[in-house]
Amino acid sequence: MRNQPKLRSLRKCTSLEWIHNASKDGGPDGGNDGRMVIRVGQDVAIFPLDDRAVPLADGSLPVMSYWYGSVVEIYMKAGGHTQDVWLDIQWYYRRVDLEDQGVDLAACVGKYELVLSNHTII
Repeated sequence: MRNQPKLRSLRKCTSLEWIHNASKDGGPDGGNDGRMVIRVGQDVAIFPLDDRAVPLADGSLPVMSYWYGSVVEIYMKAGGHTQDVWLDIQWYYRRVDLEDQGVDLAACVGKYELVLSNHTII
């Protein structure tokens, strides 16, 4: 895993387009054109690296198993044929996240509700 970059030396962007090999992810018949655009201010759902996230039979996850956040900033460093990109994410907390943090608000949050936190990470 790479260390966090020196953000002042990176270019700030308002959006990024990620082009990937669509044949691995469904191709034209699967409805995936191999492109994803992410913009500052956009909410995102991220497939988690969490032991509590148990996939269903089809490989997907229950909706509240994903990590949710809002893109605050996008940073980019160009180099050769590739570009390194870092997203500054402001996280939404689920009830289980609030319980993990010992926040009293957890008892007031419904099963499918998200709470925007002040927790950001790049």
